[in-house]
Amino acid sequence: MVSTAKAYGHKMAVVSATELVNERQKTVLVDRLVQRIGMDLRGRKIAIWGLAFKPNTDDMREAPSRMVIRQLLELGAEVCAFDPIAGEHALLALQQDLGSDHSILENFSLAPTDMQALEGADALMVLTEWKNFHNPDFAAMKAVMNKPFILDGRNLYNPEALSELGIAYQ
Repeated sequence: MVSTAKAYGHKMAVVSATELVNERQKTVLVDRLVQRIGMDLRGRKIAIWGLAFKPNTDDMREAPSRMVIRQLLELGAEVCAFDPIAGEHALLALQQDLGSDHSILENFSLAPTDMQALEGADALMVLTEWKNFHNPDFAAMKAVMNKPFILDGRNLYNPEALSELGIAYQ
């Protein structure tokens, strides 16, 4: 829309500003993770729940997970992700994003279940609000994670309840 308006000599400042804010939001969770555990993520496993742009699709066109995963991999993290539908589409999208530098994808894997993605994880990032992510077994999550820390990009969980369980939450 912005490029079409520019072609006709119109400025769309509000739409342009909205696009900038939306792009910035894609990096917020990685910034928060880095604030908590540091810039060097080598040897750290980060689990991701939800890869698709929105639930109930495999649409990866503007999915924030693409930028988040790329940033995590560039910082040296091992990334294990789960999405009920979009897993293979996400892998293809990441390969496309990285061009010829596919070596970085050696540290990316897809888990067959949400709980398997969490095994040994230092943090979980929730990026798509699939219904099966709404009420997980937090005690089981805490038991399989290396460090129970959830970065919830969809605001699905109750911070007080997680604090009582000993799970760090943002």
